[in-house]
Amino acid sequence: IVQLVAGAGSGKTTTLIQTLANGIDHGYSPEKICLITFTRKAAAEMLERMNHKNLRAGYVGTMHALGYRILRNKAGFNKQILMHKEKILHDLVREHFKNYSHIPASVVLRGNILNDQERTSLNRLYSDYKNRQNCMDLDDLIIEATQLIIKQPTSFPYACVMVDEFQDTS
Repeated sequence: IVQLVAGAGSGKTTTLIQTLANGIDHGYSPEKICLITFTRKAAAEMLERMNHKNLRAGYVGTMHALGYRILRNKAGFNKQILMHKEKILHDLVREHFKNYSHIPASVVLRGNILNDQERTSLNRLYSDYKNRQNCMDLDDLIIEATQLIIKQPTSFPYACVMVDEFQDTS
């Protein structure tokens, strides 16, 4: 494992692309290499730089798209992806915690306003919502894909993983 920590504009992505080229030059199969990042914009930049050097890899994209790619191949997977978690949480706060109606829902969600019991209740309401709608959010994509890979290592076809913009991950 190698971690490169440097400031913005210092060449981290360039270094990653050069590492990809060196790996391929030393016999690594491009199909077994996975490049992931946090945003679509960063993924597009990686692809552009790879195309400029005539490089390819088995996967280049966001970690969420990779999670979805892994899960959609799982037998019986048919969930929709919930892209607006914050809106749903806001609606749940407004509907179920009327005693906080004088406080913006975003403040209720970010602050220490909800007590432990209320926070647990909100989490349960959100989970129930996702189950009723047969959907999962972006966090679920990462968690469930990781659990699948642990249970079935062959569901992850890559031998080498390179992560760009790692500081943006949680």
